[in-house]
Amino acid sequence: PGGDGAVATSSNGTEAPKWALGKGRIFVVMGAPASGKGTQCKMLAEKFGLVHLSTGDVFRDLVKRGTELGVRAKEFLDKGCFVPDDMVLSLVQDCLSQPDVQERGCLLDGFPRTAEQAEALQRRVKVEGVFFLQAPDKALVARAADRRIDPDTGDIYHLKFVPPPAGVDSRIVRRDRDDENSFRRRIEVFHGGNR
Repeated sequence: PGGDGAVATSSNGTEAPKWALGKGRIFVVMGAPASGKGTQCKMLAEKFGLVHLSTGDVFRDLVKRGTELGVRAKEFLDKGCFVPDDMVLSLVQDCLSQPDVQERGCLLDGFPRTAEQAEALQRRVKVEGVFFLQAPDKALVARAADRRIDPDTGDIYHLKFVPPPAGVDSRIVRRDRDDENSFRRRIEVFHGGNR
């Protein structure tokens, strides 16, 4: 299977045939909050044509729109907790069945978060690869302190490392739950679920 034999080069310099990407293949990108999952997924999605599926972004959008699932998820998010497995699994299963994911493949950003979610995912689909991003908690807290979001587009910026362009800087806001106390709670929950 290879068609034209074209290759894609990864960040570590290894080459993979382009046919090995996409075509409904599923890759998981894991890591603590603010570890860079979204940033890496965005770059990989653009380079390889994969769909970037961030469960966090999807739930934030559902909350913002006030959908039934969004209202249910908000109860947990407001407490600094992750959304329960059954709700997340239902959402992910629906997303993975979408035609663009079936055609192009996807990067699951921040899912699975627990062993139970990972087992459920493996029962449903074949995962081609897993990327686990790590950073010290101190660095994560510092990243979150300067992280901002554009409420109009959902684009995420960092005041020092990825500043917003002119015209956008006036409307960016701190992401919900990125204040230090809430964020430290999210890291604790992450570490507790990933042992």
